[in-house]
Amino acid sequence: MKTHWFILFILSVAFSSSAISTELINSGPLTLKLMATAQGLDNATVSKSNSTPKGTTVTVVSKSTVSNSFVQSAGFLALLENSFNTNLPNGAQLVLSRSGPFYRLWVTDVTGTNIVLNLITNFFIGTIANEQPVQAGLQTTITKTGNAGESVSANAAYTVTEAVVLGYDDTGLPTRDGTHTKFNVTFLLTRKSSENHVTQQFKDTVKLQGVGNGIIHDQNVILQGTASASVSGVLAAP
Repeated sequence: MKTHWFILFILSVAFSSSAISTELINSGPLTLKLMATAQGLDNATVSKSNSTPKGTTVTVVSKSTVSNSFVQSAGFLALLENSFNTNLPNGAQLVLSRSGPFYRLWVTDVTGTNIVLNLITNFFIGTIANEQPVQAGLQTTITKTGNAGESVSANAAYTVTEAVVLGYDDTGLPTRDGTHTKFNVTFLLTRKSSENHVTQQFKDTVKLQGVGNGIIHDQNVILQGTASASVSGVLAAP
């Protein structure tokens, strides 16, 4: 079952790559906020001995702790700099693009359109095998005919809910500090879309919430958090 999921996930990512124009026509900035929980002390034992004329008392305490750190958009850019052993330009940003049902992640310059890093093989977002998105919405078409001629308006508004996986893997790269990062986060994604079928323009509001696990800089972590993006573009983009 795991093998089947993996193959379909990679095919989904690969198809997404071929379906999206590198001009980033349909895209918008992505905000990520994940909390990474790592093991601190792990059953660290401290003993204390107290001697009196009547005898000796030995107290042994075993203690475990965890540490929490937040990895936000700027932290992901720093992580990518380490993974690719590079320096990103000032104002670089994470960007999410959509083509049909497929999503893709990029690093762009401050404009949000000029690509700095193509992340398809190392930082990616994809659908889960056999998962069927659900949607609710309404499409309205109005045709008016009069002395001035005919006019048409056609709009759609709908909400799509689905499960997606955000994956990161730099284990095959010679990273700057020699450590590696590899994790998967399963997100519940909700996308609210509005479309104008006359102008062919669309706008998305994307929200994600999920949990996952893996390693960051070779340290085992449990991940939980959110992401959001506002994507706009044209329906007929190649």
